[in-house]
Order: sequence, then C-alpha cells, then structure tokens
Amino acid sequence: MKRFNIVIKIAGGDEVQANSTALNQAEAVEKVMATEQFIKFVGDREILSVDIKPAVPDPKVNEGRFIVQPSVQEGLAVLADTAYNVVIKFKIGDFNGSARVTSLDGAKVGPQRLSTVLRQAGEWLKVNRLDLLTEDADAVKQWRLLRIGKQIRDARLEQGLTQKQLGEMSGVGPNHISQIEMGCYSATIDTLGKLCAALNISLDVR
Repeated sequence: MKRFNIVIKIAGGDEVQANSTALNQAEAVEKVMATEQFIKFVGDREILSVDIKPAVPDPKVNEGRFIVQPSVQEGLAVLADTAYNVVIKFKIGDFNGSARVTSLDGAKVGPQRLSTVLRQAGEWLKVNRLDLLTEDADAVKQWRLLRIGKQIRDARLEQGLTQKQLGEMSGVGPNHISQIEMGCYSATIDTLGKLCAALNISLDVR
C-alpha cells in the first residue's frame, strides 16, 4: 500500500485536496471520488483535472527531534521541531487551542505541513510531556506512573532479566515489580532507588 496526495480541480474554481492510501494511483483517486463528502461537494459539476503524487513520508519522531522548555512568558511553553525547523509556542494545558507555529528559516508553513507538525508534536507531548498537554492532575499522575514503569521494564528487558531475577537483585518482590511496570502502583523513592541501582539506570520522573 502507498500513500498519495491528490488535488482534484472542479469547474467553478473549486478544488479538493485529499490523502489516500491504496495499491496504485487509480485506486487512490477512485477511493476519494467514492466518498460521500466528495460526491456532495462536486454535485454535477465537471472535473477539470486530477493531480496525484506519492506522499512524502513524514519525518520520523525520533528521540532528538523535539526539544521543549518553558517560555519566558508565564504559563507558556516552547517546543522546537528540528525536523521541520519550526518552533511551536503554546499555553500549558491547552496545546490544541493555543499552539502557534513559527518557521526558523523564514519559509512559509503551508497548511499540510502545519497539520503534520501539530499532529506529530501533539502525539510526542502525549507520550513524553503530558504534564504540558493537560491540567488534569489524575491523568498526569497516571502518565507519570506509566512512564516510570516503562523505563524500568525497558531497562530490564534490554538486560535480558526476568521480573524474578530483577527481584532477587534488588530485593523488590516480582509481583511488586510487575505492578510498577504496568503503572498500577506508586512506588516509594526507596523502592525505585533499589530498582535503579540493580539496573544501573537513572529515571526521568518529570
């Protein structure tokens, strides 16, 4: 399956822009034209042209792509996207409603790129900095538990250890370790310290 960008120009000066995933170009266009929205929008007007190109893959959301820090303005945060060379300033707790994108190289940020940047930045924040994305204290607390648990689980698996083996090394029961890894238990600093010492890691507890 391939993803295509499609622009269909219609009599009257209108055009339809769409993305479609299909085996080939013909199938991609057919899928767009078969949608209820397209049929209603076009009506009985003549289709003047169809321009279709393979979609350019989105940049991968790798570990170093996004850099976030508090803004000098209280209540705001700044997120730099090194793949698209843009900066996003937003109100903490209201990313979707307040995000503003500025290009660092002076280039215009078009609608398609803007949509991609905001979507991928929001997804990254949801995983890595939910505390900036929402003011829901319960959601942030659960996110932190899951984040800590994932770091411990990833380190344990990377070292080829079972929960029982990590338990023997750290003095923390395997059932306890299982609950921590699943984000079901708020471990004490002492318990986390034992696990970190056994795994020789440090935790990001933001």
